[in-house]
Amino acid sequence: MSSRPVGFNVDGREPGRVYASSGTQPGMRPNISGNLINGEPGLFTVQVYNYDPTTPIEFEITGLQNDPPPE
Repeated sequence: MSSRPVGFNVDGREPGRVYASSGTQPGMRPNISGNLINGEPGLFTVQVYNYDPTTPIEFEITGLQNDPPPE
């Protein structure tokens, strides 16, 4: 179990590597966020978790894929 009761992790193609995890932003909306900036192609898995039954969560996942810079 995570030491933080609510958050997310982003896993990628390299086993055991967490590519991004949540950071809290009290008083803001969203109040948990994280950035994933990565040049590796492939699929990424987002795990949203809530181990606190008294904390309701609402989440939104957005993404933007940019073309790689020209060589």
